[in-house]
Amino acid sequence: MPLGPGAGPARLAAAHTGPAPAAALARERLSDQGGRLKTLRHAYQHSYQPDARTLERLAAQQALLIEQLKAVDQDLAALLKAEPELAGKLAHLNSVPGMGLTTAIVVVAETNGFSLVENERQLASYAGLDVVQRQSGLSAGATRISRRDNVRLRTALYLPAVSSLRFNPQQKSFLRPLARPPSGKPGVIAVMRKLLLLCYSLWKNDRPYDPLFHPAYVAEKEVAPTV
Repeated sequence: MPLGPGAGPARLAAAHTGPAPAAALARERLSDQGGRLKTLRHAYQHSYQPDARTLERLAAQQALLIEQLKAVDQDLAALLKAEPELAGKLAHLNSVPGMGLTTAIVVVAETNGFSLVENERQLASYAGLDVVQRQSGLSAGATRISRRDNVRLRTALYLPAVSSLRFNPQQKSFLRPLARPPSGKPGVIAVMRKLLLLCYSLWKNDRPYDPLFHPAYVAEKEVAPTV
């Protein structure tokens, strides 16, 4: 049952029916074990008198992890082959510069295909990308994102946002018109939110990303502009 427009992120999370097979595979694919092992091995290689047996074990762990990730990729490919409609709609999200297939799967799986989302504000709140103001007593501090609820969405969107800021002209131009364009981490967070809402629009409207699309041409049936 869809949530009402006033439903909060807690109700959205409670209504989540659990991770689908694609979500479980994507979570496994996004785990940072490979990065940690690589860092550990590099640090140990350059430490004082590294032990050859320890280096050998670390190399074996890395090799095993690579094989496991290949198996996860094969399972994801088989899953999408068995679900051509799902694969087609995921391809729309994957068409956004910087958005990989694994990220697209995480976004769709963690939101149940946006089936419980009724507006962009609710979606941003569920991802913890809504803006709140710090308050203590009668004083109010600077605004920040809430970081509530689904941390996996934020984790999945971080690197695509960084990539978009570097290589996607549309995302760069999104920040330029602002009176005080955020730089550094605030700029990345702003693009993370925009990417999430863009995925929502592409999924609901069943259309691929079009960098030349203009919001003025949005049809009435569409839930949100695609840029």
